[in-house]
Amino acid sequence: MLLLLAIALKVDAQTCCPTNGIWAEWTLDRSKCVDNCGGCGTLTKTRVCASEPACPCTGPKTSVGYCDTAPCMFPRNTTCCPGLQLGVYNSVFACGPPMATDVPEVPRTTCKTTTCASKGIWSEWRSSGSCSATCGSCGTVSRTRTCLSDPNGCPCTGETSSTVPCGAAPCAAGQTCCDGFVPAPNPASGVLECVSLTPIPDPVFETIPATACEPLGNGLWNPWSKWSTCSATCGMLGTRIKTRTCASLPYGCPCIGSPFVVEPCGNVACSGATPCSPQSFLTTSFDGAVICVLQAVPVVAGQWTDWMPLAGFSCNDTCGGCGRVRGFRYCDPPGSTCSGSYFSDSAPCGSGVCSFPRTSCCGTWIKRFNSVSRTFFCGDPTIPLPTLPPTPTLPTVTIPVTLAGITVPTISDVSLPTITLPGVTLPTLPTGDITLPTLPTISLPTVTLPAGC
Repeated sequence: MLLLLAIALKVDAQTCCPTNGIWAEWTLDRSKCVDNCGGCGTLTKTRVCASEPACPCTGPKTSVGYCDTAPCMFPRNTTCCPGLQLGVYNSVFACGPPMATDVPEVPRTTCKTTTCASKGIWSEWRSSGSCSATCGSCGTVSRTRTCLSDPNGCPCTGETSSTVPCGAAPCAAGQTCCDGFVPAPNPASGVLECVSLTPIPDPVFETIPATACEPLGNGLWNPWSKWSTCSATCGMLGTRIKTRTCASLPYGCPCIGSPFVVEPCGNVACSGATPCSPQSFLTTSFDGAVICVLQAVPVVAGQWTDWMPLAGFSCNDTCGGCGRVRGFRYCDPPGSTCSGSYFSDSAPCGSGVCSFPRTSCCGTWIKRFNSVSRTFFCGDPTIPLPTLPPTPTLPTVTIPVTLAGITVPTISDVSLPTITLPGVTLPTLPTGDITLPTLPTISLPTVTLPAGC
């Protein structure tokens, strides 16, 4: 509330409004999140416009997306929840694709400032790959940065990317370094590192008015760091943290907001009598993993998916469900419960229909038709078939139309033009009532037929 009040007061003091207004940070509703990875369940985010009424905001107040789209890691059996695929979405490896209702973060375009830092305000350098060597400062790594002050009308001077030495630890054999570097203790940690004989000078920051960094006086944050390693491995007993620093602070412009976020982690259930922390709840995930979640998951009946081979195993037949393989299956939807086993050493496999003279399908599997792919296959009759999405029914729209000032003539008011054909004389049709002539009376003679006819 204090943050919203501070922002509102600063907006009222301005003579212009940000293009999209100023949104407060998202508030998360995790009540439908049934796992901590893989994109299971839906996450609802809401936000309020902190700059109203002086400056209205543009954009939705609610965003709905998948929960925790980071891929599940070992010892989990799969990376993503059913229906999602591991890929690069918005430059991040995640389970997706994102929902259409998931609102992306859009950089705010604010009012312009007339006083700028002479070289602009850059973000921190962020490495965009791994080091090409492990020691002696012999390797290089690419790094990038962004101009944080550019949206405020203050462009930056310098490069957005560069290549710098990396792998500063001296090589083990004789504590050696590559050419141009010498071993020296790090002033902060005291750890021996290979440092350059021509070190890069520290940046010089100039002090400027707070509104010159960001016209509303809210400061300019560097991007969030990655999450730290969890402090525990199970039971939601650990915590992890991500941080950010205020890029404009060295220029005399403090930032509004929190420099860190802390959350519980370590969702695999612990062994023993207390599998979860007192603040979390025990549940079974879609892939059979026993995990701890932060909200109680309602118990609802689910439906098994088809059997799928475990990684490294292949079916010993090609059709009819006649083969056997070490396999697993999901309980769908995520968060529901199914009766039976998630794993089998002899799961049926090979869903194609066998050709004559073999039986079409083996065991309890039957021949079925997939209306989506329009193909026949062999499958478990207890599993629902995929269906096409319903055809949307378009509503009937009646648009009232008023023809102002337009008179539609009646038939009696219409005069047809006279058509003249050269060399052709048409008879004149009589007008008025037509009297038909009287036909004369005809008398027929009497005919006498002879007897016997």
